[in-house]
Amino acid sequence: MLDWDLLRYFLAVARTGSTLAAAQALKQSQPTVARRIDTLERSLGTALFDRRKQGYRLTPEGEALVVEAEAVERAVSRLAAKSAAQTRRIGGTIRFTTFDMFANLALGPVLQEFGRLYPDIRVEVLVTDEVLDLAAGEADISLRAGSRPGGGQLVFRSIGRTDWTAYCSKAYAEAHGHPRSVEELCAHVLIGGEGKLADVPAIRWLIEAVPDAKVRYRSNTVENLVATVRSGLGVGMLPCSFIAKGGNLVPCIWPPPPHLASEGWLTTHERVRNQPHIRAFMDFLPKFLEQRQASRAPNFRN
Repeated sequence: MLDWDLLRYFLAVARTGSTLAAAQALKQSQPTVARRIDTLERSLGTALFDRRKQGYRLTPEGEALVVEAEAVERAVSRLAAKSAAQTRRIGGTIRFTTFDMFANLALGPVLQEFGRLYPDIRVEVLVTDEVLDLAAGEADISLRAGSRPGGGQLVFRSIGRTDWTAYCSKAYAEAHGHPRSVEELCAHVLIGGEGKLADVPAIRWLIEAVPDAKVRYRSNTVENLVATVRSGLGVGMLPCSFIAKGGNLVPCIWPPPPHLASEGWLTTHERVRNQPHIRAFMDFLPKFLEQRQASRAPNFRN
């Protein structure tokens, strides 16, 4: 069976007359487009294009395939339109509970994209450090960090690990030097935690790992901790997946200490798991966060 993705590349070259123009239209590299065309020709056992200095010209076999490929393209478009229409018809209200770090640092883009895909689903956000009772209907979906959830009739999905490492601002690094190891942190100002934040394993680890360093500032929320580090007051432990790539924060220890990573869990109750709007959010959030985290791996050389 032919891969529709290969036909998509084929049509782009057939319509533009070159792999370069097709690459620009598809937002891919020219070598990638050329490889896909070669793969398609090998799978069919025939040449689809004459390669000339002036560009790619369809062979008779290629011209015949254009007709079939365009029919597949129309079918795929109809299927996508039908799926989008079904998606738009999903409605309902989700009571979603999570902790303040996720709510303040990551939830905005999540709700924006989810709302674009599912405009008829309303999400009510309950921000609390308390674990609400899903069985009693206090919330429909919960996102928590820590150990795997337990309890009868709970359905959960891992949303992956969140790494923590030490960061400082670019302004701080320019003024005081850019520390690049635990040993170098001894000569720098640290930002610690206060209240419950002081018990976060990553933040506690930093203070214990560098006992001779100066701890001049403390924060009791992750949001304020990020703001304090960003303002250039010192070095603090921050969750990597919530730090924008290319921003004014740079990592001081990379790769992050693996034992400090925290696992995230998305949980709902068996009673509501198959409701379309609940299922839509349960499917959407892990994929969105995976893509977001992949795009936020910082460059240690910044």
